[in-house]
Amino acid sequence: MTSATESAEIGEVITAGGIETNVHIRRHPTSSDTVLLLHGSGPRVSAFANWRLTIPYLEQEMTVIAPDIVGFGFTERLRMFPTISRRGPRTRSTFSMR
Repeated sequence: MTSATESAEIGEVITAGGIETNVHIRRHPTSSDTVLLLHGSGPRVSAFANWRLTIPYLEQEMTVIAPDIVGFGFTERLRMFPTISRRGPRTRSTFSMR
């Protein structure tokens, strides 16, 4: 992964469920309110790309958490993804990391 000084799109890297996750966290010094911002999907989507204009306003009132969802932005990608059949979701094999 790239360091935070190289791109504003990179926040803190945390490990969530064994996956290195890029997350933007803006901690409000006094408010106990927190908002979790989740981005959509598409080419080059990331939390920063979707929420960069919104975060500065929200962080004035509350703590803001905006992660890059698995497989997007600067969060690690999985090798195997679940498949969907007419009988419902299933996985071809156990999720594994690259």
